[in-house]
Amino acid sequence: MSGSEGRFPKSLIEFQGRFATESACSEYLFARRWPEGFVCPGCGDGRAWLLKAKAFTYECAACGRQTSVTAGTIMHASKLPLTRWFWAAFLMATHSNGISALQLQSQLGLGSYRTACKMLVAGAVEVDGGTPRRARLKVIEGFGKDEIHAFVLGIVAPNTRLVTDDWPSYNDIPDIKHKAITIGPMAAHIVLPWAHRLFSNLKRWGLGVYHGLRRANLQHYLDEFVFRFNRRRTRHAAFDTLLGIGARTAPAPYHVLIRKTA
Repeated sequence: MSGSEGRFPKSLIEFQGRFATESACSEYLFARRWPEGFVCPGCGDGRAWLLKAKAFTYECAACGRQTSVTAGTIMHASKLPLTRWFWAAFLMATHSNGISALQLQSQLGLGSYRTACKMLVAGAVEVDGGTPRRARLKVIEGFGKDEIHAFVLGIVAPNTRLVTDDWPSYNDIPDIKHKAITIGPMAAHIVLPWAHRLFSNLKRWGLGVYHGLRRANLQHYLDEFVFRFNRRRTRHAAFDTLLGIGARTAPAPYHVLIRKTA
């Protein structure tokens, strides 16, 4: 939804007023899912009409397929009203320290939590003129050259100037301008301040919100932290982004969410 950041509610009262009904949430979700107008997921035709017998469901004029605003999204087949989903997205996007599934269960009155070893993580922070911008975090299997090179090449553009400590695995990364700093007796937070702060904030967040991060689904937790970090100056706009991601994401059953990774 173009220009949504400027119109987005800046308080709980404004949010409650704007998204108080299922219809208001449906209209907003429609705009996030089909910003250029409805497109049938079956045949690609753009002609459709809203059905009166089924809530927020459109029938394609070409093939007759019926599609709701939540069909095929992360909200697919959910029995929760859209207002609950919107409140969950709002709390996730605007809560400064994050919020756990148990906290969401309590805050939204949900009946089920389902709705709501050494671990190695590589991290990087984009710094422009001394100001931190975007960050990346990824679970890795080891600190070897293959793992480190794959991480760096997967997140940075060619000819990027990479500043690291003197760990040998950073050497000889293709198309990367590399500056290695020997830390020696110096404190890490002095040599690489923003990388140090990123991991310090991650640990504090993990302990404060989740009482410690565990290997199972660790990457999902890192993705949540990075999403929040990268939008720390536009938390209200993050709500719009979060719903947009949800509208493009296939549903994930509970057994998939809790499945332990190898």
